[in-house]
Amino acid sequence: MKNVFTLIAVIIIVLGVGTNVAKWITDATGFTVPGHVFSLFVGLLFATVNSKKQFVEMNTKGIEIISVISLELFLTMAMMNLKIWELYDLALPLIIILNNVHRVHKQF
Repeated sequence: MKNVFTLIAVIIIVLGVGTNVAKWITDATGFTVPGHVFSLFVGLLFATVNSKKQFVEMNTKGIEIISVISLELFLTMAMMNLKIWELYDLALPLIIILNNVHRVHKQF
């Protein structure tokens, strides 16, 4: 459990650094880039350096726990904001598209 909290702390730090890098890039160039893009780059850089130097022990079980919880929270928030009545007009085209995709996959 201690490792999960350490991984959460690393994720929060990486998100904070990535957001600040994005803000700095926006201020320096005037080109707006979302903070999560640079957070991905900072996370990639950290993972690469950490694999060589082992600053933080990153076990797969802890990462799996955080990943599952994050995915469940994202899906819950996305479903709560979904307005099904607005998708009513798209139902027939969506059924046709899915039916055609199913036929194509059946051939292979």
